[in-house]
Amino acid sequence: VFAHSRNPLYLGNMLVYFSDRDVKTRPYFLVGFGATNVDPAQEGVDGATKFSFGLGAGVKVNFSPRLGARAQFRWTPTYVSTSNELFCDAFGFCYVIGVADYLNQGEVTGGITFRF
Repeated sequence: VFAHSRNPLYLGNMLVYFSDRDVKTRPYFLVGFGATNVDPAQEGVDGATKFSFGLGAGVKVNFSPRLGARAQFRWTPTYVSTSNELFCDAFGFCYVIGVADYLNQGEVTGGITFRF
């Protein structure tokens, strides 16, 4: 299930760069924590604010000391509920186990960067 504009997402993100600030190409990793306001109009989902986290990666390329470009991907799952599923192992024993259901959101962004 992918979210749409009716599910506002509130995240605080932290970027961790793998190189010095003055290097031409700077890859980075991001992690974020926050909440998603789940719209009650979606079938099978109760309206509520749910915990979310984000994981992503990107790269900044500096063309000059003041101009560059940035590209990033971020995946943000939101825990919605737990459902019971039947699991059978290789020996024929079956168990009822809880399986977490998530609302998955993905984002790809890019743009021009200016340094002052």
